Amino acid sequence: MIRYILVLLIVSFSIAPVAAQQAERKSTARPEQKATPAVEDDTWQCKDKPIPPGFEIVREINEVSCHDGRAYVIRRGEDTSSPTATQPNKPATADSSAKREEIYSRARPVEIIDVATDQKSYVSKYVKITGLLTISSYYDYGYRKAQSTHLAFTLKDSTGSANVYIRRGDFGESVREQILQADDNRVRGTFVIRLNPDRYETTSDVFADLILVNPAEK
Repeated sequence: MIRYILVLLIVSFSIAPVAAQQAERKSTARPEQKATPAVEDDTWQCKDKPIPPGFEIVREINEVSCHDGRAYVIRRGEDTSSPTATQPNKPATADSSAKREEIYSRARPVEIIDVATDQKSYVSKYVKITGLLTISSYYDYGYRKAQSTHLAFTLKDSTGSANVYIRRGDFGESVREQILQADDNRVRGTFVIRLNPDRYETTSDVFADLILVNPAEK
């Protein structure tokens, strides 16, 4: 009996330090951290990215997905809100005049039928078309939701017609005023247009930004 009691005492003394060490470890252990669920922000995935040099914020680019900030920014000079567009009501600076001359000189002279039949080849490129410009109210495809941001025009030559758009502002209003003041409500001249890659959609009709207007001499 005495031997049995001694065995129990020895076992209890050997277990006690181990239990104490385990209790101490639990008290000093870091609390378990629960994983924080990822929260998707669908308002603007590019809002934390800086605007790249040569880009500016615009109000709308036809609900395209965000690629390096391009859902909400567009390169200056590529959109009709750019100072590269002719603005008769404002004196042109040397820089803007040089930019306009550069765009006009490198724009390839084509006919509307050339663009209409091979549109993918003309996306992002400046082309020069000689014809007639009139006011329009037609908005569709890449510009179907652009009534509040763009003015609509129709450009015609001997081969067909194109739907062209200017961002609302001094340039667009001045072009519209020129057309309204013309005897037949149309302006003859050479026009630089560009198929905007952020608005381009496959269609048989031509939809483009109107970049420069060079009225014919009377």
